[in-house]
Amino acid sequence: MALTLDTKLESDVLILNPQGNLLENTDGEALILELENHPEITKVVINCSQLKHLNSTGINVFLKLFTHIRNQGGELVLCALPLNIEKLLIITKLNSIFSIFEDTDAALGYFKTLES
Repeated sequence: MALTLDTKLESDVLILNPQGNLLENTDGEALILELENHPEITKVVINCSQLKHLNSTGINVFLKLFTHIRNQGGELVLCALPLNIEKLLIITKLNSIFSIFEDTDAALGYFKTLES
């Protein structure tokens, strides 16, 4: 299943909703392009609820996005991880790098606390 992407801009937070498999660099191009289309955005949520599979290439895409946003002084967080992806992030210890939230509302709440 090829990756598709829905996006939503809520206030100053870009919410990316990838759907399908993130297994190749070409799958991640839509995510990277979306960030490039919003250069002013420094707060990003990736809602993983519709991701079916993620491998090392997909993890690399997440890390590229994370680094890009951090270099702009921003923050990228993940939410709604399926169990298989959550386990992968734990095994690779990337759960200590990414801020991970139960759902989009919790992730948006996190950004609101940063503003206070």
